[in-house]
Amino acid sequence: MGAPRILQAASADKITPKFFSKGHGKENEPRNALLLSFVIAEAGILIGELDIIARIVSMFFITTYGFLNLSCFFESWASPDFRPDFKVPKAASIIGSVTAFFIMIQLDFVAFIGATIIFGLVFFLIKRRELKLDTGDAWNGVWNMLVKTGLNRLKKDSEHQRNWRPNLILFSGRQHVRPHLIELANWIAAKRGIISNFNLVENKDIKSISAKSINEISDSDDSKDYFFREIECNDMYECMEIIPKLYGFTGIEPNTILLG
Repeated sequence: MGAPRILQAASADKITPKFFSKGHGKENEPRNALLLSFVIAEAGILIGELDIIARIVSMFFITTYGFLNLSCFFESWASPDFRPDFKVPKAASIIGSVTAFFIMIQLDFVAFIGATIIFGLVFFLIKRRELKLDTGDAWNGVWNMLVKTGLNRLKKDSEHQRNWRPNLILFSGRQHVRPHLIELANWIAAKRGIISNFNLVENKDIKSISAKSINEISDSDDSKDYFFREIECNDMYECMEIIPKLYGFTGIEPNTILLG
């Protein structure tokens, strides 16, 4: 009886057909979703072989528990808004997830392969639709935690000359203004260094620039080869002097400047 509600919620998020999101009455009863659930349940009854049904149902139930544990670990580790009333240690979540998938292999390897293929197809179809939900994405928090951990590690360890790489501040303007400078910066970085490209816009009405405006991300440039920043400043040359003093993090401070 819980399946229709889940299907209704998934349809409301545009993951499954919108037809199943429609509700009826004050309680928003998911009749359309209930009808599909009934058809699936009836098909299982008509099979008439409990062992076959058990093979199918067990895989999906155990997979659900496995991913639920995995989601709990990622959310508790990386999401600041994940505050459940019933708290579980992160280690318990990981152990539960690994155990669930191990049991699936031991229980019925053929059914495990079948379930994996079905889940893979579902994931591929959802990925192709490029859905963006209001609930956000936990992976953003995961990357934040990884970056924070890496920065703390770099801060503690002294850099050896064999690990030196250019952390480059580039003043080339927008992408199509001085493309030769961007190309030269990519040669210097050689896909191992960091490039931060700045577009400085002079505005005499602005008295000074702040660290906040320096670290503000601009969406006007979507290059994957470098980070782009656009800053309004009163004097361009004064701004070029201030940016290297304020921009960067401990452990990956800028060490190279490139300009026309």
